[in-house]
Amino acid sequence: MWILARPLLSPSLALRWGRIPFMKTLIAVPAFNRLDRLRDTMSTVFELDGLTHADLVIFNDGSTDYSHSDLTQEFAPQAQIVSSPTNSGRADFAVHAIFNHFAQSDYQRLFLCDSDLIVSSSALTFVDAHFSQTEGILSLLNASAHPAYASTDATDMVVKHSIGFAGTVWSQEVVAEVLRHVPQSTCYDWDICTYMRGRRKIYCATKSQVQHFGTHGQNSTGSSFDFGEGFTPTGQAAISRSLANLERLVFELKAQTQQHTAENTALRKRLRRTAKLQALGLALGATAITAVALWGTL
Repeated sequence: MWILARPLLSPSLALRWGRIPFMKTLIAVPAFNRLDRLRDTMSTVFELDGLTHADLVIFNDGSTDYSHSDLTQEFAPQAQIVSSPTNSGRADFAVHAIFNHFAQSDYQRLFLCDSDLIVSSSALTFVDAHFSQTEGILSLLNASAHPAYASTDATDMVVKHSIGFAGTVWSQEVVAEVLRHVPQSTCYDWDICTYMRGRRKIYCATKSQVQHFGTHGQNSTGSSFDFGEGFTPTGQAAISRSLANLERLVFELKAQTQQHTAENTALRKRLRRTAKLQALGLALGATAITAVALWGTL
């Protein structure tokens, strides 16, 4: 159950009250602990071009490192805070809850961000220019872990069989369809992509509009992580965070290389030790056989 800091302002009410010309996009940032990383992400989200035409909501998934009021004090009024009293148990479950929340609203598009993304200030501009050319799903993270299988008439988009949730945009129609036909699971993104095969094409920006921080996450490890290809940060915060991220990547990959080297060295030592013991065992066995044979001739 989500607890709202204040009621979400629907696009229809925004039109009626004349707050802005239109408001049809909900930018959702699921968050669980890692406040420093959330701060980094939000600093780039706050610089989005066209942000005044969207609602920005942080969905606090039962964090234990900070409270609902802590987030309100930190990020309001630029962002609204919606909190769950308990953790869902996995990012996939948090996304399912956000889908339900979005499906009950008047928003036309859901921009599903993540709390460990660098967001280029041009991301919403890209969405505005290209979302109408998709079939209701658009990923802004072109990760090699999800290869493209077709190009499109628009050279700045490709078509994929699968995507992750981070940095994706969804229509109301698609989210409603997903909620009807794809049950919540620990592989919710993959299950959705499997369901979409032959039903809807999944589009992706050729040049990523978002980028992952570092090499670690729920679905990322040091040897396999979603790195956004072609990402060119725009906006002061995105550029600054990208430089810091580059340093982090170099540090983490160097540390992993050193760890792998140490593990390989230890493995080689164990193999050599095992080989020596096996050779010694064979030698002792051969000596014993020879001794028995000689004993039998006496």
